[in-house]
Amino acid sequence: MRSSILRSLCCLLLCAAGCGTAHTGEDAGLDAGPRSPLLQVFFTAPVAVGGGVAGFDTACNTSDRRPYPDVEYAALVMSDARRACTSANCSAGADALDWPLVADAEYGELHALVFRTDANAIVTEVPPRRLSPVGNEFNFWSGGTGDWTPAPANQCSNWTSRSASAEAIVGWTGEPIDEHFQGGHGLVPCDMLLPLLCVELP
Repeated sequence: MRSSILRSLCCLLLCAAGCGTAHTGEDAGLDAGPRSPLLQVFFTAPVAVGGGVAGFDTACNTSDRRPYPDVEYAALVMSDARRACTSANCSAGADALDWPLVADAEYGELHALVFRTDANAIVTEVPPRRLSPVGNEFNFWSGGTGDWTPAPANQCSNWTSRSASAEAIVGWTGEPIDEHFQGGHGLVPCDMLLPLLCVELP
């Protein structure tokens, strides 16, 4: 009887020390459920211009708003070093340069579809939604026009200048995504702080 009680106490002590919740070895990130099959998009907190496209990419990959911390992200901006098209809506064919979107893919916020891309890796097919609810709209850094071509004169010197006299084209989350939300929504001074739209790299 005594040995049975001792064995029971030993089991209880061992379980208290090492039983608990199992550790899977995976970082759950912001998603407590199954991993989404969609390539992820998210907005950073407002950031300053100054480090070029590489600095923006770093801001994406160090943001505490990343849906999954174990994947790589890039900023959806345009510059001399990053573009989607050189002709309106890539009408002359695909001519992307370091463009972070990929062709024929689906992008989302966790499991919610945000947009799809076409064969030229630009957004053409989307569900009827916006990037933020009405009343919570905001600008974000872009540097691109409404037809997916760069605007070199309005990119804060390739995102290296914080001069208040220079200006950049910005996107607007209040635009329906199928109305070229990413560009052509006006100009802001380069000394402002604005969020970045970041996309997951496959």
